[in-house]
Amino acid sequence: MPLTPGTQVGAYTILVKLGQGGMGDVYKAEDTRLGRHVALKFLSARVASPQQLKRFAEEARATAALNHPNVVGIHDIGEHDGTPFIVSEFIEGQTLRLRIARGPLPLAVVRQYVSQIADGLSAAHDARIVHRDLKPENVIIGVDGRVRIIDFGIAKSALTDPEDLDTAGIATPAGVIVGTPAYMSPDQVRGARVDRLTDIFSFGIIIHEMVCGAPPFGRDVSDGVLHAILSEDPPRWPASLDGATRALEPVVRRCLEKQPTDRFQSARDIKYAIEAVYASAAAIGLVDPVGAPADTPGAKRTTQPQLQRLTFGRGTIYSARFAPDGQTVVYSAAWNGEAIQLYVTRPEHPESRSFGPPDLRDAELLAISPRGDVLVSLQRTVIWLLRNGLLARMPFLGDAPRQLIAGVQDADWIAPSDGIAVVRRETDVSVLEFPLGVCAARAPLITSLRVSRDGSRVAFVRHQSKLDDAGDICVVEGGEVRTLAGDWSSALGLAWSPSDTEVWFTASSSRSERALHAVTLNGSVRTLASFPVQLTLLDVWRDGRVLLSTERLAPSIVAETARMTKPVSLSYLDYSVPRSLSADGATLLFDESGEGGGERYSVYVRSLKGGAPVRLGDGLGIALSENGQWALIGPRSRTPPLFLVPTGPGAPVPLKAGPIRQYISAQWIPGTDRLVVCGAADGARFRLYAQDIEGEPSPISEEGIVGPAAVSPDGREALGLDPARRVVRCATDGSGTHVIDGLGTGYIPIQWSQDGRSVYVKPRAGAGTLPIGIMRYDLDQGTMTLARKLTVTDPVGVRTIDSALMTRDGRTFVFDYVRRLSVLYLLTGVS
Repeated sequence: MPLTPGTQVGAYTILVKLGQGGMGDVYKAEDTRLGRHVALKFLSARVASPQQLKRFAEEARATAALNHPNVVGIHDIGEHDGTPFIVSEFIEGQTLRLRIARGPLPLAVVRQYVSQIADGLSAAHDARIVHRDLKPENVIIGVDGRVRIIDFGIAKSALTDPEDLDTAGIATPAGVIVGTPAYMSPDQVRGARVDRLTDIFSFGIIIHEMVCGAPPFGRDVSDGVLHAILSEDPPRWPASLDGATRALEPVVRRCLEKQPTDRFQSARDIKYAIEAVYASAAAIGLVDPVGAPADTPGAKRTTQPQLQRLTFGRGTIYSARFAPDGQTVVYSAAWNGEAIQLYVTRPEHPESRSFGPPDLRDAELLAISPRGDVLVSLQRTVIWLLRNGLLARMPFLGDAPRQLIAGVQDADWIAPSDGIAVVRRETDVSVLEFPLGVCAARAPLITSLRVSRDGSRVAFVRHQSKLDDAGDICVVEGGEVRTLAGDWSSALGLAWSPSDTEVWFTASSSRSERALHAVTLNGSVRTLASFPVQLTLLDVWRDGRVLLSTERLAPSIVAETARMTKPVSLSYLDYSVPRSLSADGATLLFDESGEGGGERYSVYVRSLKGGAPVRLGDGLGIALSENGQWALIGPRSRTPPLFLVPTGPGAPVPLKAGPIRQYISAQWIPGTDRLVVCGAADGARFRLYAQDIEGEPSPISEEGIVGPAAVSPDGREALGLDPARRVVRCATDGSGTHVIDGLGTGYIPIQWSQDGRSVYVKPRAGAGTLPIGIMRYDLDQGTMTLARKLTVTDPVGVRTIDSALMTRDGRTFVFDYVRRLSVLYLLTGVS
């Protein structure tokens, strides 16, 4: 039973649950005797076998025997309501896993971390303790910079063995493999006796991942990883790495020798080898001898960038622009749970006040011309990156806005002609018109439209999916679209430099925070400024001053069932997104697309009844089978191949793509081994296909139908949307598609009722639409009734409920929302 904050466990007061460890739940608590924070790890009742109880006690004794600054110390051991627990140091910091997720580490940092891990590991080995599960999750980087090894949960002490650790091993019960597959040694995979040379192999995998960003033999929990560990050589390091870093490769390859006797024989040997590599690099000036990367010879030193905070409200900032005087700042924001409104402020005065006519509400700022004319978007709907509204024009002071064009995502002035460039939404694509009426570019999604100061070019971010912020920095000049800087894992916000010779933009090349970069028209990229926060560029003034917003995202998955007395949070890491629910509502498929999910993202399943999530592999979750035993997973690009991955034992099975080159979603047809998928062939629009899991997809709808939102209980029909955004019923045998006339275009289908007579829909909500009502539409009677009201207790920073999943019986609901809290800053000192 999870412990709630305030629960007293002996001398310890529970403060918050930190998560699940390899053997049980972990909590942050206060030691009331000594007035310090500690970590309490409880042995889960699910694994409380005599063998696990013995292992749990061994962890306490083994780790307590160590007294080393690079090993988390054990303070106490006890029992609460029959459940044993260990009390250890509480470390404020982050795991090495999260640090690696931000991108490969510089050589100087690798050296520092390796040195400390080696020291802690050597202390354990000297005490004849083998960790056996060394991985980035079990290495903590404290806020003080000290690295500590944690979770000797499957460690074994060799103190009772009469032989020295060099020859003594630790036997594992026959047929049992202990450890994490991607970080196992060949000795562990074979189930052989293991000793400290097993930890040496795992240590080599960690160093490889610190440098290259991924483990050498893959990360998925599958037979392929184990086969690679046993039979394949580690891949060669990328040629893009600098020479000093690549000099580490022979050190790591020796750690990863298949035969234990061919590896380094101690962790100290690894430390000394890496120190030797670093000393050689320092001797020829490639790195700083004291540990920091050396300055590039002749590099230009610039003024230190400075941030000045301009806003102090609690909510979300959507846009900001300098007014024609260069001092006044106009911005749009949703403060304190209210709708999006326009505000004005100045750097010398911290207060903000309303901007525009007194009755102007639900409006977002798009652009301000040099003459003071303002473009705004009215009746704005915001669904993640899709922002659609009615384009209007108004003077800087005075009159109400004059409506111009409906269905506009973004717009900017074309100076000095007073023309307009816009981005419109057409079914599945964004269309850039530059100037108005002339198609200059098309893409799945276009954001951050900005026209150069002389009006000759337009820059924008091109995204390959409307569901992801990965993108390319592009420019249109002379009717030609060119990519200036591509393949950013997150790209949002750009503007032209003061001289019009560069495009300044905010982006990240890994799952780290977006930084401020500049790219020339020839594609040369440089970094202007970075801070340990997520940046979004909003505007650049002629003297180089920059308007930036910082944001903190807090995504949440919430479950509500008939059994629950209150909603339950199912969020896991830093960006959890629900994808599919089993028919009985017991299992959820979700993915992690933030820093914790890594550059390729990560897919998980978890039980709504409790317990730790199970990682299935890299990518995005697409669909979960009715019985929850199979998950359809794809890459973050939603391009082939997709894989059917068992949620239990078994090997992944690739799904044949046929003509499909990009996917949106999929649903299982009840009681069959068939799927309905939504995909697009080369040069074609999205449509629905039916597909046996071992066969080729066959189209069942005309082009322009997207979905499937759900499949009927008898498997004969799927729900989707047509190009006019009307809800349609599509026969899974391909015999036809029919519009549900009574629903109009204001709803999105989410499920079919258990009796097949009704469909559940949610309103096509925009920003500030809370709560939302899940409606049940009777197909025979044409009547609508409220089935469930979904809401968020604290609406500040929440646009709307993004997605909703439910069971056919209407007893289980899972939905998600993102709380986005922003601050507007003025940045100076960059050039």
